[in-house]
Amino acid sequence: MAEKGKFILPKLHHVGVAVKDVEAAAEYYYSNFGIGPFMIFDVDLPDVVILRQRTRLKLKVGIGQMGDIYLELVQALEEGSPAWELVYRRGEGLYHLGFLVDDLSQALAQLEKQGFKGLESAGKGKNRFAFVGSRKAEGVLLELMQLESDLIS
Repeated sequence: MAEKGKFILPKLHHVGVAVKDVEAAAEYYYSNFGIGPFMIFDVDLPDVVILRQRTRLKLKVGIGQMGDIYLELVQALEEGSPAWELVYRRGEGLYHLGFLVDDLSQALAQLEKQGFKGLESAGKGKNRFAFVGSRKAEGVLLELMQLESDLIS
């Protein structure tokens, strides 16, 4: 039973993995595990806040069906992004767990009360996302997304 006032994560939407090469990783996961096929696309976010600094974020992303959820492969195209830091300091691997939420602001406020820190955010209106982390989370980030509709379903 959940404690009163604790944020309870909704159903898992996707698992994010930071990789050096999205195409090679997508081929690996598809040929070895049947995950996919993958939609691969470039993402250019001109107004992202990372650690309270506004910046541009360029990524290549691959999204493949994995049972009831998605596998999201994330390749940083420029130095300095959280995905780049992970790959080139710790190696490729688990980056984040993604969840859809109805009210991003409310979810972030509750998680901050529980000791999580906002690390990255972007979007406008009803289509927004934020990454949060905690030293207690063993380096795995949570991505919370508020979307008008699930863009990849």
